[in-house]
Amino acid sequence: MSKDIEPISILIAEDDNDYIILVKEALSELKYDGSVKAFSNGEELINFLRTERIGEAGQAGRVLIILDLNMPKKDGHETLKEIRANSALRRLPVVVMTISTDPKEVARCYSEGANSFITKPYDFDQLLSTFTVFKEYWFEKVKIPLS
Repeated sequence: MSKDIEPISILIAEDDNDYIILVKEALSELKYDGSVKAFSNGEELINFLRTERIGEAGQAGRVLIILDLNMPKKDGHETLKEIRANSALRRLPVVVMTISTDPKEVARCYSEGANSFITKPYDFDQLLSTFTVFKEYWFEKVKIPLS
């Protein structure tokens, strides 16, 4: 990633702490130089987005959200709908990363406004492979606007 471009901050809503640790390890191994903030449910993520005024005018920074579907309090579907219904947040890229492989679940997520849908790899080598492609696509190929 070019040093003259602000790194992308990853916000991950995931209730499995062990999985968050694996994701952070994979990103570290790939020399990801942005921040990773983890939230145990969608409610915490939404509260952070509002508190930090992510997406509002004048709030510089590039953000990418990784969203699990199965979480307590506010699940991924509710969270995604709330993000897409908010004019300040709706253009933030949201990647759904969940255990489901159900085509109906995939279609539902895209209908709700997901930018990508990835089935979670739990084996570290597969996770590393997934995040190698993820990093290249989201951080090197795709242009993410300042929030």
